[in-house]
Amino acid sequence: MLASVETLINKGAPYVFVANMYPKHIAPVTAVYLCSGYNNACVETFGQIISNANAALKEKLAAAYPHKVIYYDSFEYISGLIKNKNSYGFTKSLEVFCDGDGDASWNNCMVEGHAREYFWMNFVQPTTAVHKLIGQNMKLAIDKHFGFA
Repeated sequence: MLASVETLINKGAPYVFVANMYPKHIAPVTAVYLCSGYNNACVETFGQIISNANAALKEKLAAAYPHKVIYYDSFEYISGLIKNKNSYGFTKSLEVFCDGDGDASWNNCMVEGHAREYFWMNFVQPTTAVHKLIGQNMKLAIDKHFGFA
């Protein structure tokens, strides 16, 4: 990542927006596939690995390009969304996703129009509603960087 940022800056980019790794350990894919058959410690370990990588990324970027990189903490923001999911209208369980469980979830989510209630589109990606919130929060981070917020 550092090399990619350096390449962009060397080619004249005045600023580079970098989002860290999102909390994939809380996506349904982790418990169902990646940590299947293990206890919850597997999911927690996966989360700690992501947190450690994000901390290293932030440290390296801040040391190399303190004013040119706009660092976005997607891990923290998405974790907060999940902790408060119902207040954002995501009332379906975090274990279910639109493109899962045969046709039942798909019909409820897409055909019957309840996609707004789901956090996860598939076992690894959030829904459009979640992405919209992330996009709005990213804009806030950019605005703050330039003193507009």
